[in-house]
Amino acid sequence: AIKYDGMSHWLVTILENMNYFFAFVFNCEMIFKLIGLGSQYFYSAWNLFDCTVVIGTDIGILLNIFTTGSSFSSAATVVRAFRIMRIVRLIRSQENIKIILDTLVNIIPQ
Repeated sequence: AIKYDGMSHWLVTILENMNYFFAFVFNCEMIFKLIGLGSQYFYSAWNLFDCTVVIGTDIGILLNIFTTGSSFSSAATVVRAFRIMRIVRLIRSQENIKIILDTLVNIIPQ
């Protein structure tokens, strides 16, 4: 989302490394919660959201690594949208934002 033409190589490297770092942290968190909660992990809507974000981010990273320059690059772009959901994941601890997001989740038809 931050990429632009003429972007320096060091900035690309820094952003990619930050992406890998946060993906690693989120993967560890999900694994620890799965170990601690077992099947109860999947009873929380927030945990399901987190799981979706983590898996989507992992798929995006794998697509980015293995499909550079191929026809799958557009699929990798779509999967990068999971980066936006990671922002939601980080800010959801703010109570007011959590209330708003919970309300949005509740009004979406199931």
